[in-house]
Amino acid sequence: MNWDFLGMDIIWLILGFLFLILEMFTVTFFALLFGIAAMITALLAWLWIDSITLQILLFAAFSFILILFAKKFANRISQDSTRKIAQDEIIGKIGYVTSTIRADGSKGLVKILGEEWRAIPVDDEPIEQGSKVEVLSLTGVKLTVKKV
Repeated sequence: MNWDFLGMDIIWLILGFLFLILEMFTVTFFALLFGIAAMITALLAWLWIDSITLQILLFAAFSFILILFAKKFANRISQDSTRKIAQDEIIGKIGYVTSTIRADGSKGLVKILGEEWRAIPVDDEPIEQGSKVEVLSLTGVKLTVKKV
């Protein structure tokens, strides 16, 4: 079989379609960006660029530029691009004891931001149900709290 009809423009086009097909099986838009870069490279290879080295460099450059633009676009449309983790959000918050906090840490629940957390007191004194507490730290899934 004669494969002479397969110029670099056709190979880039096939590669672009393969990336687009791959994108259908992923939950990110990452492969899509490479597919678009490959198709732009295919167009440039078809028009006037014969150097394979230059085509590869252009593909890398277009991929990099598309990734940068996609990241900026995603940050702009997302509501909070610097999302805090639970530990950052919860430290310093005030909550209420829903189950008495014992000094040994075996039992005690605090409701903060609509969620119940296991809690231990900072000093070794129990904190009664209904008391107001402030979160000092989070270790694993246990809060260290002090009575306010």
